[in-house]
Amino acid sequence: SLYEASRHQPEQVRQFAPAPVTMLFLFNLCYAATLVTVDFLILTEIFPSGICAQGNGFGITGWAIGVGWTVLVNPIMFASVEIMMNLLFAGLSFL
Repeated sequence: SLYEASRHQPEQVRQFAPAPVTMLFLFNLCYAATLVTVDFLILTEIFPSGICAQGNGFGITGWAIGVGWTVLVNPIMFASVEIMMNLLFAGLSFL
């Protein structure tokens, strides 16, 4: 994996870096253009018209809390399990 290659050959990290960064941006672009829009549309559709803005606000707040906790917890998880985290994410992707 690129992670292992960058750990064993730190002098070549600048050559390895563009590939995962590009994949991250492509994933975010595709995800934001497809799946995440549906999540926010559903929130506005299930609440009555009078409170659909509040419903969307609740959804965005919950999403932001989840993202915030993920950002805070990920460095701790990655530091403790290193390469096994890739297998965990791969397993969770199949659920």
